[in-house]
Amino acid sequence: MAQVQRVLEKLPCKLSQQEKDDRGHAIVQCMREKVRIEAEKALVTADFRKALKENDKRAAELAVEYDSGLEWRMIECEARLDFRANLVLTVRTDDNTVLRSRAMRAEERQAQIAFPEPEGEGEGEGESVDDGPGDGEEDAADDDSDDDSDAAVSAH
Repeated sequence: MAQVQRVLEKLPCKLSQQEKDDRGHAIVQCMREKVRIEAEKALVTADFRKALKENDKRAAELAVEYDSGLEWRMIECEARLDFRANLVLTVRTDDNTVLRSRAMRAEERQAQIAFPEPEGEGEGEGESVDDGPGDGEEDAADDDSDDDSDAAVSAH
């Protein structure tokens, strides 16, 4: 008698209708997954393109700074009014370099006059200040005394 060994081999087999339907659904799912992956790839590719573009821009900026030895920075400046020359000078505060000058405008030529604050204003909280005619007898009494003091002041 001959000796028999069992082996497995991959061979074509006819699919049942259910198996064909299952394969059809699997094909549709694969196509949907492909569309999703391609959309994700497009987004990632766009992100990579953007990152590369930003990197190239930064490298170009650095190259210009390296070549020129200069960098653009925000520096505090002053607008100085030169009344003698009738000019407004824009001056860097870090090294006092005059950046530009221009003619003063009319409103800039108007000097501000600082008037001293009248005595007694803002002093003594809670004190009332007589600011005109009021109601009643106190005002009449105040009027008499004010007339006397005014006369005394004008006499001197």
